[in-house]
Amino acid sequence: MAADGSPDVVSSSSGKAKLSPAKKKGINRLLPLMQKQKEEFAKRLWISVWHGEVRVRDKPEEGARKVGTLLNGEMVCKQSQQGLWVQHARGWSVIRADRDMLLVPYSTALEEAGTEIKR
Repeated sequence: MAADGSPDVVSSSSGKAKLSPAKKKGINRLLPLMQKQKEEFAKRLWISVWHGEVRVRDKPEEGARKVGTLLNGEMVCKQSQQGLWVQHARGWSVIRADRDMLLVPYSTALEEAGTEIKR
């Protein structure tokens, strides 16, 4: 129910449910914020592009304990970054080993593949 006491959903003459004007107005105010959040999330999404396994470690150090792996094509959401290390929900993974890229931002992978993120 809307703040003014009117129902959120009203039925139309065709029998299909439709949003009340108050609900539509509220949703339209949220759309720009939702778009911004979608774009921010897309910036944090990284993908494993290495043909083998990318190690996940408990600290951003080469000798740190291995706690898992990422397979080619797996995506993670970057929480933070220290130099060449990206922290995600499963731990820390290095972005590059020598000249080989292991992880890249998802948007970069799409651009190199000739596709853009649909916004």
